Amino acid sequence: MFQVENMEIDISEYSGDKCFQVKAEYVNSTTFDIHIRRLDTIENNGWEEELKIAYRDENGIGGCIDVKPNLDSCEKQIKGVVLPNLIRSNKTIQDSWLESYKPFIKFQHWPVYIDLLQFNTLFQSDIVELPSSLFALGFKDGGSYIYNTGVTENQHSKYLC
Repeated sequence: MFQVENMEIDISEYSGDKCFQVKAEYVNSTTFDIHIRRLDTIENNGWEEELKIAYRDENGIGGCIDVKPNLDSCEKQIKGVVLPNLIRSNKTIQDSWLESYKPFIKFQHWPVYIDLLQFNTLFQSDIVELPSSLFALGFKDGGSYIYNTGVTENQHSKYLC
């Protein structure tokens, strides 16, 4: 599934708050398929609005296609759109999609106590040594991490109260 090299395609006249990406798949020198993907969802949510897809080749030849709402899926395909003199790209459709939202990782309640080397590596920091009265606290990937000179994993409970 390769893209069409010599054309531009996108959503036209849309004022909603959803995020879409549109790609043109090369079928042959006169035919392409349109792929529409909603990017702003982590579920398979579709859309309630009608969309208008505009496409133009490098000579300004093109058109618009009205797309009906798609409630069942975050992707839709329109087959068999005709436009002369299409050129196949070396870029595939699959490799060119923008990354969709990723699920939020739920924050872990209890912090993890790590040593200085682990803390510096995890947070790309350059802490040399802290006085025992100071703590380094970092948040990453839904978790919290603490470094303190005199505290290990087994000794952390005295600092939680």
